Amino acid sequence: MNAPQEKSPVPTLPLSKATLLVLEASKQGARELNHPCLWPEHLLLGLAENLLVKALFRQCNSGDPITQPDILSYIEFIQGRWTSWLPEKLIIGERVDKIINRADEQARGQGQLEITPEDILEAIIIEGDDVTTEILRSLGILGKLKERLHLTAS
Repeated sequence: MNAPQEKSPVPTLPLSKATLLVLEASKQGARELNHPCLWPEHLLLGLAENLLVKALFRQCNSGDPITQPDILSYIEFIQGRWTSWLPEKLIIGERVDKIINRADEQARGQGQLEITPEDILEAIIIEGDDVTTEILRSLGILGKLKERLHLTAS
């Protein structure tokens, strides 16, 4: 019999205003796809609207912008657009909890006072979520993002 697993700790740092906007845009993307949960791939939708991350995506894509519709089309291809009933309030998926907690650890480790969108992006890449990794790889920016964020290339 397995021992019950401890639930992930709640982040100790507050989310920056920019990160809250990213989460709101992410939720909107999930709703647009009729997905009942907020997943890491939806976080990419929100990140694509953040000015600093948008600039980083552009740098990693030879100067061409990567937009929400670009990411949305990959999510739709991988996950589909659901037609079932959508709950009034989205459920935050376990994978998103894990990413936010990783971002919290990263930010605290760097002496930051809040979790930024860049921390979320780093956490997505470090956690190596299958869907988000595939989207970033398909967009042709995964390797360059890792280099720019000083993460180990794979």
